[in-house]
Amino acid sequence: MRGTLEIRLAAALEMKKDAEQEKKEKEETALKALAEQEAIMEKVVQESKLLQQEAEENSKLREFLMDRGQVVDSLQGEISVICQDVKLLKEKFDNRVPLTKSISSSSCGSSIGSLVLENSAEPLNGVLETLSNNKSGEAAASSMNEEKKDDCRELLEDGWDIFDKDIEF
Repeated sequence: MRGTLEIRLAAALEMKKDAEQEKKEKEETALKALAEQEAIMEKVVQESKLLQQEAEENSKLREFLMDRGQVVDSLQGEISVICQDVKLLKEKFDNRVPLTKSISSSSCGSSIGSLVLENSAEPLNGVLETLSNNKSGEAAASSMNEEKKDDCRELLEDGWDIFDKDIEF
C-alpha cells in the first residue's frame, strides 16, 4: 500500500509539474501575444495621430487653395474688365472718336487709369506740334484741332501717354 501511495504521489507530483509547466508556457504565450497586441495598438495610435495631422494639413491646404482661387478669380475678372476697357478705347481711337467721349480712368470700374506709362510729355509735345503745324484756314478744322489738343491735355493730366500714329516703335 505504501508503494502504491508513493507511486500515486509520484504520479500526482509529475502531473502537478506538467500542469505548472503547461501553465507557464501558456502564460508566456499569452504575454507574447499581449506584447504583440500592444505593439500593434501603439502603431495604430501613431498612424491615427499621423493621419489626423495629415487631415489637418490637408484642410489648411484646401482653405489656402480656396482663398488663392478666389484671388485668382478676382484678378481674372479685373483683367477681363481691363481688356474690355482697352478694346473699347482702341475701337474708339480707331474710329476717331474724340478722346473726351472715350473711356477714362474716372468712368470705368477697373484700375486701367492706374497703369504707369512712361515718357508721357514727349509724345504729347509731338502731337501738339503736328497739330499746330497742320492748321488750316478753315474754322471747323481749327476748332477740331483745339478739341484734340484739349483732349490730349486732359489725357496727359490723367496719366495717359499719347503716341503719334506715324511714330514707329
